[in-house]
Amino acid sequence: MRDGSPKKAIVYPGCILSVVVNAIATVEIADYAHLYQWDEDTFLHNGGDGCFAAITFRGEHLVGTFFDHESPRSPFRCGDAFDVNVFFRGMPASHQSLAERCLMYWHSELGGKYVPDVTAACWDEGEYLATAEPWEDAWSNGVHVIRRQLISDLEVALAEWKVNFMLLPEQIELARSLFQRKMAHPSSDIDLTPAQVQFLRSTAGGPNDYEAGRRVFAAIRIHMPPWEGAEQGQ
Repeated sequence: MRDGSPKKAIVYPGCILSVVVNAIATVEIADYAHLYQWDEDTFLHNGGDGCFAAITFRGEHLVGTFFDHESPRSPFRCGDAFDVNVFFRGMPASHQSLAERCLMYWHSELGGKYVPDVTAACWDEGEYLATAEPWEDAWSNGVHVIRRQLISDLEVALAEWKVNFMLLPEQIELARSLFQRKMAHPSSDIDLTPAQVQFLRSTAGGPNDYEAGRRVFAAIRIHMPPWEGAEQGQ
């Protein structure tokens, strides 16, 4: 069911942008590292507030799972009545392996067994995102955790990320540059320029923060030298 859902084409760029911005912020404060990450073909969000997301991308297709701890659908609220399969009703069989990938990540122990942390799901259907229910229900029960990733206007999105992470204009400009380079060649490796490396080093909270940010970048194949290498390159 679609019911006014957004186009799928905005999801991947929005997820990449959030990881780029998060990497820049993590260089300054390592504790941000878990917020937005990439694992091979899967975008991951751990808000640290009881909200999670996993979106797997393969070729032209995607599947996303979402968890909002305040949703009445949470396994902690519905107990034995919880059935993750209801969120995938109507999903094409061809997407099953993507759904299984998403379900690898977030789990909680309940009644002596582990259950997936899922309160909503979506997948692509033609040009749009589809759900097993009206879009507004999926949104309110979990998809809203990727609200910023679904902003199609780059400048609007960057303005929100600037406020969210309290970033400097120069950090946002770097995010814009790296995002545009990455989207121009999504499957290619990208190396930061010496000037970009030195700028990030100047914003780093310390060696550990810098290295944490470097790992977030590396997951989307954006590379910068280790702290010692950056220091030697001054």
